[in-house]
Amino acid sequence: MSATLTSDLTWEQHDPPTSVVDPLIVAMVSYDIYRNIHKGIRLEMFGVTTDAGRLDPDDTAACARFATRFRGLESLLVNHAKHEDDHLDAVIAEVMGAHAAEITESHVVLEERVEQIGWIVDAAIAATGVDRRAGFHTVYLELAAFTALYLQHQDDEERVVMRALDAAFPTETLAQLDAQIVASIAPDVLGACLAVMLPGMNVLDRCELLDEIRAHAPAEAFAGIWALAAQVLEPRDYLQVAHRMSLAVDGSVFE
Repeated sequence: MSATLTSDLTWEQHDPPTSVVDPLIVAMVSYDIYRNIHKGIRLEMFGVTTDAGRLDPDDTAACARFATRFRGLESLLVNHAKHEDDHLDAVIAEVMGAHAAEITESHVVLEERVEQIGWIVDAAIAATGVDRRAGFHTVYLELAAFTALYLQHQDDEERVVMRALDAAFPTETLAQLDAQIVASIAPDVLGACLAVMLPGMNVLDRCELLDEIRAHAPAEAFAGIWALAAQVLEPRDYLQVAHRMSLAVDGSVFE
């Protein structure tokens, strides 16, 4: 069962998809606009939440590093929602009517919630002693609750919205929509997205994405992204992609 987050933080339920290749296995869509970026967002949300739970409130430098990572997550979520609103709202409305407005409203609700967590992070940073400890525990609890809400939102987009778009449009159209989104992203924002996406993806996802970039981006742009992969992937994962795609290996990965 999938659901959409409403402005009063309740959930509107939707029936699960019925297209299956086996009673327990749901068939994949022909082209998934959400898959890669959502994997990255999940990984980073889990990481930031885990960091909050493990954070030493007496370590001022560690608290500052956490705040920086949290702001990166907040920026990622805001930019991601804007890209969806700008490029997908119209086609979702064409296929699903008012559900497009519900998704946009979910973005507003979630952005307000993560902004509020940012205020708590700031207050915790400014506090000392037991107040700072209490502040960062509050941050941890709020992040955990926020993550639960955001996962439900992603589930609706992946298992309800994406399937509706897949049924309504050919693969080529969906790929073009995805390409329009990517083309609209500023290089620094795209780099930040890739930095969380690549570690969250499996090797098939990574090879497909990198092969698509290699086929359409300038050589120097692909070289920069492959260098980024060396920085953000575990050495084993990096070598696996290099082997499958016959790409040069950066020896500094092993230093």
